[in-house]
Amino acid sequence: MTDWNKGFTVMTLCRYDLKQTGLSDAEIAVLSDEDMEVIAQEMDNFIEDYYFDKEVWEHVTQIGLHRLELARTRKEKQP
Repeated sequence: MTDWNKGFTVMTLCRYDLKQTGLSDAEIAVLSDEDMEVIAQEMDNFIEDYYFDKEVWEHVTQIGLHRLELARTRKEKQP
């Protein structure tokens, strides 16, 4: 039976990700796990603001339809 409420991770944040923002290793090393949690929460808040954006859901729909097509193809190939 399919669990319709099962969540799937969309994004994670690690210190390496902060290197992509231009912070130095020394700067990143100063950040505690609590600091990282706050940064991640702020990112989550930002994402939530756009969660119901129509363009986002149109994109998600296209990805879902593509994956559905692949899943059907896999199923057809099974003996």
